[in-house]
Amino acid sequence: MEPEQQAQAGEWVSIDEAAQRFHIATATVRRRLKRGELRGQQVSTAYGFRWDVWVDSRIDDEGPSTPRVDGERDDLIRDMNNQLVALAARNGWLEAQLQAAQARIELLEAPKVVEAEETPVPRPWWRWWRW
Repeated sequence: MEPEQQAQAGEWVSIDEAAQRFHIATATVRRRLKRGELRGQQVSTAYGFRWDVWVDSRIDDEGPSTPRVDGERDDLIRDMNNQLVALAARNGWLEAQLQAAQARIELLEAPKVVEAEETPVPRPWWRWWRW
């Protein structure tokens, strides 16, 4: 194909069909049309206007719903995931150390003696009267 034909390879489809091809909801197609992420046009019909979406025939099955990640971001994501795994392991080790220290402290502490509060012995009613 010539470059001009390759640039125009595609077709206009309805919003529902575009949603099926891209594996996204129709509301997402409308939102992307509004943002300008998808190319669209209004078509006059006997019942009013409808939106058609330009679908490039060179788009693979994944479509625009899954953006490509370049190598630099992919490396950064991989490094951050490795760091997250290392920090989770360190957190688990620190929690185990904390539990062991708390158990050791409980063993070293003297048992707490709860002193019974002295309750006053009630006096008989006639002792209330002092002469």
